[in-house]
Amino acid sequence: MESNTAEKQWLLTSGICYGNAAFLMVVGKRDLISIPYAILFRFIVSNRQWQEDRIIWNFYLCCLHIWDIKHYGEHRNISTSQPSFIQISFQRLRNTAAALYRKQVTQLNKTEEFAMLVSKYLADYLPKQKNLSSNTILSYRNTFILLLTFMQQVKVLPPEKMEFSCLDSKCIQDFLIWLETERNCSISTRNQRLAAIHSFVKYTMFVKPEMLYDCQQILGVRYKKVPQTIIKYLTEDETKSLLAQPDISTTKGIRDAAMLSLLYDSAARVQEFIDLSMRDLRLIQPATLTLTGKGMKTRQVPIMKGTSQLLEQYISIINSVSDRQSSERPLFVSHTGNRFTRPGVTHVLNKYCMQAFGPSKLAFNVTPHILRHSKGMHMLHAGINIYYIKEFLGHSDLSTTERYYVRADTEMKRMALLKMAENIIPMSSDKKHLGRRI
Repeated sequence: MESNTAEKQWLLTSGICYGNAAFLMVVGKRDLISIPYAILFRFIVSNRQWQEDRIIWNFYLCCLHIWDIKHYGEHRNISTSQPSFIQISFQRLRNTAAALYRKQVTQLNKTEEFAMLVSKYLADYLPKQKNLSSNTILSYRNTFILLLTFMQQVKVLPPEKMEFSCLDSKCIQDFLIWLETERNCSISTRNQRLAAIHSFVKYTMFVKPEMLYDCQQILGVRYKKVPQTIIKYLTEDETKSLLAQPDISTTKGIRDAAMLSLLYDSAARVQEFIDLSMRDLRLIQPATLTLTGKGMKTRQVPIMKGTSQLLEQYISIINSVSDRQSSERPLFVSHTGNRFTRPGVTHVLNKYCMQAFGPSKLAFNVTPHILRHSKGMHMLHAGINIYYIKEFLGHSDLSTTERYYVRADTEMKRMALLKMAENIIPMSSDKKHLGRRI
C-alpha cells in the first residue's frame, strides 16, 4: 500500500515538472494545435484526486498524445538538450502508468472471466451440450445464487468482483458449513450443492486448462456421508382411510380425490406429478400413465380401476367448464388455473391427513414422497418381485430399491422370525405344563 502511494506521489511530482516543460516547449514553438492538449495535460496532473487509477490512464494517454502521436514523435527518446530530470521523470512516469494500466486490465479480465464461465455453463453447456432438464439447471443455478450470497455476506466480496481464484478448497468448505449451520440444510442438500460445484469445476478444467491445479483442489472436497434412515410409510389401512377423505360430491372434492389416488397409485415423484399433462394420461383400458423422471427418462405405469374412474369423472368436469382442449393442458390445476406447485400438492395432502389422522396420531409428517414409499412397501408385501418394483418406481439401480424397501420392511422380518422361532421358544401355555411336570 505504501509503495503504491509513493508511486502515485512520484507521478504527481514528475507529472507537474513534465507538464510545465511540455507546455513551455509547445508555446515556444508556436504550435497552436497542441496547446489544448498541453493545457488538458497540466489540468490533469494538477488534479490531486489520485484515488482512482482512471486518472492515471488519462494521464498516460495525454503523454502519448503530446510526445508520441503529435509533432514531438521525433523526441520519443527525448533529446539530450532537455534537462536530465525530465528524461528520468518521463521514462519512469510512462513505465509506472503502463504497469498500473496493465494490472487493472488484468483484474478486470479475471472478473469478467468468472462471469463468462458461469454464464456459459448455465446457458450453454448444461442445456445444449448436456441436455439436462430445466429442473436440474434450476437447481444448479440456485447453487450459484447461494454461493454468491455466501461470498457477499460472509467473505464481504460482491458478485461483480468475484474471481475464480477466490473459490479455493477452504472457501468451498466454509460455504458447505454455512449451508448446514446458517440455512439448516440437510446433508443430502449439502452434497447436492457440492455436486453442482464439482460439475462446474470439471467444465472449467476443459475450458481453461491453466486453472487445472485450482480445479483439482476444489474437486478434493469430499461428500459427507449421509446417515441411513428408515423410510416412513403408511399401512394399507391408513392409506385407505386417507384416500376416502375427499368429498366426491363436489367438484373440488373429485379433483382432490383423483389427485391423491393417482399420486399413490402411480408412486410418482412430486415433480413428475406436477409436470403431468393431458397427453400423459390414457384412460382407454388398460389405463396407463406416462411419467418423465430424472434424467428425462420416461416410464409407463398402470392405473387401477378405482383411480381410472375418478380420473374420468374429473376430466369430464373440467372439459365441461374449460375451453382449452389441448393435449398440452396440465392434468391438475390449482385455483389460479396454473399447474400445482410442490407446496400446493403438500397442502392438499396435509388437509386430508388432518381429517384422517388428527394432529398427533401419526409419528411423522405425511408428504407426497411418503405416498410413493407406501406404494413401494405395499407392492413388496404383496409378493411382487423386487425387479418389477424397481421399474415401477423408476429407480436407475436395483440396489436403491433394495436399500430403501427390502431392508426397511420390518413386517417381512417379523414373519420370517416368527416362522423360525415358533418351534424353538416355548409358548406360555407350554411353560405351565412344564412347571407341572417338575
